Amino acid sequence: MSLGADYAVRNFRIRFIFRTDYSVVGPGWYMDDVGIEVVPLPPTTTVYTQNFETNDGGFIKTSVRGASSWAWGTPTNGPGRAHSGSKVWATSLAGNYTDREDGFIVSPPLDLSSLAGRSARITWWRTWVSPVSESE
Repeated sequence: MSLGADYAVRNFRIRFIFRTDYSVVGPGWYMDDVGIEVVPLPPTTTVYTQNFETNDGGFIKTSVRGASSWAWGTPTNGPGRAHSGSKVWATSLAGNYTDREDGFIVSPPLDLSSLAGRSARITWWRTWVSPVSESE
């Protein structure tokens, strides 16, 4: 995803939002290998990277309503693995996400002010494990 000119600030944050309804539940999203790269034509320079192996990356989970199923750790559900290493942020590490969820994870503030006037892109690996209807 390319970042517009407004991204070059001291308190840039990355947020992954997850919303559900009452119709189905399932394993959900698995996020790993988040990065920000400056993209002059070549070479690309990585200015931020996080693979969640040593810790949760300072990401904070929160919810607009109800509980958030976002969790950091080793998944035993869904893909059953991380993209790199063994840890991810997921909407459920070992089961299904919650009904009617409106939760998200937010990165710590990232100082990108020194990148003003340069093109950049944000990257991440993700897997979506499709829900199964409760009637099936």
